[in-house]
Amino acid sequence: MGRSVASAERMAACASSESREHPTWLYEFTWTSAVNGAAFHCLDLPFAFDLLDAEGVRAAVGTAPPQALADAVHRAWVAFVRDQDPGKEWPRYTSDERAAMVWSGEPHVEDDPLRQVRAVWSA
Repeated sequence: MGRSVASAERMAACASSESREHPTWLYEFTWTSAVNGAAFHCLDLPFAFDLLDAEGVRAAVGTAPPQALADAVHRAWVAFVRDQDPGKEWPRYTSDERAAMVWSGEPHVEDDPLRQVRAVWSA
C-alpha cells in the first residue's frame, strides 16, 4: 500500500504542475540494493549526487553499486539544475504522454508506468 500511496501523491503533483503549465518530469528508481534486495526511499540520492564512495553509503547500497547508473542519474540531475531540463533522453510527463524515466540496471523510459495505480485512484 505504501508504494501506491506514494505513487498517487507523485501523480497528483505531476497533474497539478502540468495544470499550471510547468514542465514536469517523473521518475521511478527501481535499482535494488544488494544489502536488502529492495529499492527504498532515498536510495536514489547517492546516485543523484554521485556519492557512491561517501562514508556510510555502502551500508545502504552494497559493495558494488553501478557507477554507470550513478553517472546517468547525476548527469540528468545536473542538467535539470543547470538547464531546467534533464536532457533529451528523459521526455516530459504530460497527461497525454505519461513518460517516466525508470532508473534501473538499464535506465529507460516507460510510458505510463503508474497506469494501474492511477486506475485505482480514479475509480
